Amino acid sequence: MLFRSYLILTINQSELLSISKQENIIALGNIDRNYINFLLSCSSYLIFPSIIESLGIPLLEAKFSNLKIIASNIKIVNEISSPFLSFNPEEINSIKSAILSSIKI
Repeated sequence: MLFRSYLILTINQSELLSISKQENIIALGNIDRNYINFLLSCSSYLIFPSIIESLGIPLLEAKFSNLKIIASNIKIVNEISSPFLSFNPEEINSIKSAILSSIKI
């Protein structure tokens, strides 16, 4: 059985078009709390590419939703959660490698 994966971003469509036109990348823009909860319930992973964060609410939501977390290797991430995989948020190849590794595991 073939599953299709989607990357869902909380940026607006014009921002997405400036970086990618891939069909499996979806830009939602601002969404309400109920829709966030729905997406979390249908997801397997949270990718958290923050460079600086004081408190990562998405990390807490992902942890509560039992999602596997793929996140920046910054201090706050490890204080809030135990990431499934981590990456250097300033290196595209590091991010790519972590995402691709998650698919293979």
